[in-house]
Amino acid sequence: MLTRVSSSTARPEHTPGRLLVVAIAFGEPRGTVGAMTPLPVFMEGLHGSLSIDRPRPGAVCVVIAAHDVGEFGPAPFRVLDEQLAAGPYALFVDARQTQGASIEVSNHWARWLRANRDRLDRIHMLPGSRYVHVTADFVRRFAELEGSMVIYTDVAAFDEALANAA
Repeated sequence: MLTRVSSSTARPEHTPGRLLVVAIAFGEPRGTVGAMTPLPVFMEGLHGSLSIDRPRPGAVCVVIAAHDVGEFGPAPFRVLDEQLAAGPYALFVDARQTQGASIEVSNHWARWLRANRDRLDRIHMLPGSRYVHVTADFVRRFAELEGSMVIYTDVAAFDEALANAA
């Protein structure tokens, strides 16, 4: 697998509106067994990148860029599970730079969201295309999240919800 992951307690310098990816070899030791992965976490593969951060105490934000074909494997879900172990949070998925996701990836997200829906305060998603919007709507229905998942079409509304998260 060519995925690279980095976690750092210091936020690297970056340009607003652009996803910054800092990469080291995936699988390098990251502390003691059972320790929570420090955020932010950055993952980079051949088809895209993904980052996970906790910009507010009650919110976790996943930023996905490019086409998600599953090259990150279960790594994002492990990080999200670690964050859930610390307590519930609102999940924000910023997919504004995503062209699409494979059916397999969509199924993994739907299963994870369904399994954790009672532990998540709310789910907010900003799709980057009509195709991603349709996929997100499928995930929302399959995971039975109609009352707890918001799919945005307005970037400013998504950004405002994230800024106002607890």
